[in-house]
Amino acid sequence: MVEWAKKVGANYGRVRIIKLNPNTEAEAIHNLHLDDNNRLNPDGEGWVVRAWLNLTDDPDSFMVVREVKDDPSTESHIPLPRGAQFVVDTERMFHAVYHPGTKPRYALITSFESGPEKADRQRNRLRPRCTSCLNSSSSKLWLKDIHHNFPAGSVSELR
Repeated sequence: MVEWAKKVGANYGRVRIIKLNPNTEAEAIHNLHLDDNNRLNPDGEGWVVRAWLNLTDDPDSFMVVREVKDDPSTESHIPLPRGAQFVVDTERMFHAVYHPGTKPRYALITSFESGPEKADRQRNRLRPRCTSCLNSSSSKLWLKDIHHNFPAGSVSELR
């Protein structure tokens, strides 16, 4: 898992494994939230985004992301089979997981620093896959200076 985080080639901070017990879709929607990743960043530092690596096989589970918390028309779903990898700007996109399984699910969550000076290097290491096809230009999530210009559901999967 350490190698997975290092392979991205960006500065990373918090790396943790989370456990999520089964829940209902209504509970997931109720739990939609934004993170506070950038409050303590010094000026000139990159924007922090979160990457997930799903560790268990949860084919009926999905990450719910919304641009507007109470507007389902801005909602997209990211499937969570074993090995699913994706990046979300969790300070801009409301997010929560719906997990209807019978056992807990586990995922590795890593906080990565993004920013214009890292974009070329990161784009060469991050090859978007379009299995959930939320946005074909979503690899631009790594660019701090345009992060507010993404349409609803802007999510990128890591290769």
